[in-house]
Amino acid sequence: MVKTTLFRSGSALTVCLALALLPVTGCAPAIPRKTAPAKDAPGISASASCANFLNCTAAAYERTGKVSDQIRLYSEAIAAWTTADGAKNLSLAYANRGISLYASSKYGDSIKDFGKALELDPDYTAAYYNRGLAYHSSGNYSKAAEDFTSAISSGMDYPFVYRLRGIAKLNSEDYSGAIEDFNAAALSGEPDALLYRNRAAARYALKDCAGAAEDYSVALLLDRTGDCGSGTPGAVFADRGAAYYCLKDYDRAIDDHTEAKRLDPRNARTLYGRAAAYKKKGDMASAAGDLEQAVILDPEYADAYVSLGNLHRKKKEYELAISYYNKALALPGQKKDVIYNNRGLTHYCARDYDKAIADFSSAAAANPANAKAYVNRAMAKCQAGNCREALPDCEKALKIDPGYSAGYGVRGYVNYELGDYSRAEEDFKKTVELSPSNWDAFFGLALVSERSGEFAAADAWIKKAMELEPGIKKGAAFLEGLESEGYFYTPGQKETLLALIGRNS
Repeated sequence: MVKTTLFRSGSALTVCLALALLPVTGCAPAIPRKTAPAKDAPGISASASCANFLNCTAAAYERTGKVSDQIRLYSEAIAAWTTADGAKNLSLAYANRGISLYASSKYGDSIKDFGKALELDPDYTAAYYNRGLAYHSSGNYSKAAEDFTSAISSGMDYPFVYRLRGIAKLNSEDYSGAIEDFNAAALSGEPDALLYRNRAAARYALKDCAGAAEDYSVALLLDRTGDCGSGTPGAVFADRGAAYYCLKDYDRAIDDHTEAKRLDPRNARTLYGRAAAYKKKGDMASAAGDLEQAVILDPEYADAYVSLGNLHRKKKEYELAISYYNKALALPGQKKDVIYNNRGLTHYCARDYDKAIADFSSAAAANPANAKAYVNRAMAKCQAGNCREALPDCEKALKIDPGYSAGYGVRGYVNYELGDYSRAEEDFKKTVELSPSNWDAFFGLALVSERSGEFAAADAWIKKAMELEPGIKKGAAFLEGLESEGYFYTPGQKETLLALIGRNS
């Protein structure tokens, strides 16, 4: 927790900022009122009206902790203000009412008051800072960062301001800028777990998983509870587990998620993270157990239902997989296109192409920019015997994402089925250009060469595929295993591929 009070002339009022990061709750430093009320100002009762600007501001100052009274009295002060009271004093009244409005969670009104204070007194540094807090609490992180920048430029170059600006930048996805601010805060202030946790989050977002793991480790050295300002015991163990997962260090990922679970046994997200690591290690039973426990703890955890669906699809338990996708679809506010796409793949693997096409169409309707939905629908259409109708879907996907290698690969297979081997070859070569390790594209090139009577070239292509994926040597068992992954091969293509594999094994 960050809590610092700056003192100038007069007294100070603590203003707390609920930090939205990860989520994190903290208390931001207070900004003081610039002046205290005159000592001889008469007292005003809570219900009485005040006679003039000075009386009203004095009365409001005395009502510390009684926010509704302060808002009323500052409003009366503003209404009673005359030019004789001075523009800067009016600026203070607006700023102080802004603080009281902020304390009442009326962030929009407080932003307006801080803005009015700055119109009257552009040098009022505290108003920039306080408006930054209000923007942050209202979710306008870019505006918050701008105001914190103005505060820093005006002389508030304190560690806590850099920290807050870093959090605002992190929430507005300016990850590099966030890291710079966290670095500045770390150099100038006392190190603490929350600061390192926040910087780790920014590094993780930039795919610097090693740097993120390092910062999470420092945070845990400073706070072995794993809370580190998150409000959730063990949260940083789970965060570091995600970083280790990114680094493909699945054993450490499992260990960290296990520790996070020990510290917070009812955290479904921790179980979800550990399940992902178990899946990478091929321990599907443990993965399923964690996911099933996750949805018991959180019956509205859509991602866990989808992961259960994916897991059972790979086991060719299609009906069970579909039941989990259905549960995810029944929940509000989810990425429906992703769920429809996964359910469509399950219908595809079960060779129910009509239902697959319907689900891929629903995915495209839910998100017209989802290139995968069009490519998958093209596969289903071609498998259903309508390869000519599949081509427009391939074109649509590639228009959405010209760098989508799988789009060229599927179009290559569609063109192959349509007998357009030269275009099929172009598509497979484009796939290799975009994704050199895509063994499936070399399958396609082998098919084209074999069909064209270029048998030596076909053998060379299939051998290249085997180099990239040694499991291909298993032949029929390998191809059958691909069915649950949604790969696109017609019966004729499978027959040719098996002959090529047998010839070169």
